[in-house]
Amino acid sequence: MRPRLSALSSPILPLTVALGGLLGSLAIIRGLFDPDYFWHVATGRLIAHTGRIPSVDPFSFTWSGRPWIPDQWLADVLLDVMRRWLGAGLMLLLFGFAAAAAIGLVAESLRRGGVRMVALLTVALLAAATLATQVTARPQVLSFPLLAITISILLRARPERARILWFLPPVFLAWANLHGFFVIGLGVGFIYLAATFAGRTPMASKRTMVLGVAAACLIACAVTPSGPGGIAYALTFGDPNDWGARNIAEWQSPNFHDPQFLPFLASIVLLLVVGLRSVPGWLQLVALLGVAAGLVAIRSIGAGELMLMPALALALDDRLSHRPAAPERGGRRQVELAAAAAFAAGAVAIALLRGPTAVSQSGLPVAGVAALREIDPDARVLARYGWGGYVIYELYPLGGRVFVDGRMHKYAPDVLADYEAIVDADPQWERLVARYRVEALLLRADTTLVKGIAQRAGWCEAYRDRLQVLLLRDCQGASGGGSTSYTRTRPSS
Repeated sequence: MRPRLSALSSPILPLTVALGGLLGSLAIIRGLFDPDYFWHVATGRLIAHTGRIPSVDPFSFTWSGRPWIPDQWLADVLLDVMRRWLGAGLMLLLFGFAAAAAIGLVAESLRRGGVRMVALLTVALLAAATLATQVTARPQVLSFPLLAITISILLRARPERARILWFLPPVFLAWANLHGFFVIGLGVGFIYLAATFAGRTPMASKRTMVLGVAAACLIACAVTPSGPGGIAYALTFGDPNDWGARNIAEWQSPNFHDPQFLPFLASIVLLLVVGLRSVPGWLQLVALLGVAAGLVAIRSIGAGELMLMPALALALDDRLSHRPAAPERGGRRQVELAAAAAFAAGAVAIALLRGPTAVSQSGLPVAGVAALREIDPDARVLARYGWGGYVIYELYPLGGRVFVDGRMHKYAPDVLADYEAIVDADPQWERLVARYRVEALLLRADTTLVKGIAQRAGWCEAYRDRLQVLLLRDCQGASGGGSTSYTRTRPSS
């Protein structure tokens, strides 16, 4: 094993800085493409305003007053703070560096274990290419460094430095309040615990301590507004039979005809090519769990790639074992770090110079919501599922409420089924909108309901462009050229 170098002299540091600049720049250029960002920020804004975590749903009229505890409340608060204090550009940049830090943490732990840089560079670049498609301002990205910390601690644990494991309970305490992917971390920990009791990890002689740490981690995960039930709730995500798996792209399996998923596929293929014979058993199982997670749902690909990294790096390193390792050249590290920092700064500068499009909200009903704000800001709005969060963000402070939004697992199945029936213009759609007292429809222009069906039923068109159509139940006025002069008339009852 080669001599250890300090973190500052590690070749992983300039790599992480360069990847941070690259991922941060891509996040800025792509902008706030995740529609759920808006309801997360609205939730954080509500918590900051009221000083308490809501226990019932405040945002919808279909679930109003019914139980809801935001399981990602801490991430919601952080998003709101970053939005107010940093702005969208710097916030996106930080999320890019958070993803790069996750890659760097795992790579550095492997380097300290003697893995060659060529193997580390290969897996790090594959990981960066995979995570690049998922990096934006969303709680899920915060899971990446926390998962990396968990894996890194387990990689470094040895009987002579066993106390490092006690850093895990605080990690899970924060993680359980930030994002539901903490259950993936628990899965990694359970694999390590089982392997330890089977005598297959370096901590086999400290079984009792490992068990105590595992118990502490489980208890930490229960210290949330949901209590122990939050663990069971997080385990329900990814059910192939639920509404999200059928209707939301990121809950579905990746289509490898899409180029954005090819880096993850390349990692799997490379893992099959190099084999796992030289990889410790618990890391083999972690890699297989990562592959399974990524194949089940697109949203899990980033976490799955991080779980693949150790096994893939070790297997590659074993294949390269017949080649002499290149010596560490610590004297050149400052030059490499300066070059990486310059590259990162340049990439970020180019992204920021793109101007307003760098933090654009393309694909969102910005104009339709602006029209509704002028006409009837406190309407009961049936918006497209993915647009509900943006409507909440803009109109909740003014009294507006939504039918459904991106908080899918909060809504009862019958509410989601009724939403589908309405937008698909089911024969019962008019009865349903009357039952729910829907006052505005905000849907994509290619949605079945707004291709004349709702208009013929008496709904009037308040705004239309190539993306969206805003229809109101009761209105007066006339529109032209995509703008509106409508005024809302609500019955006195």
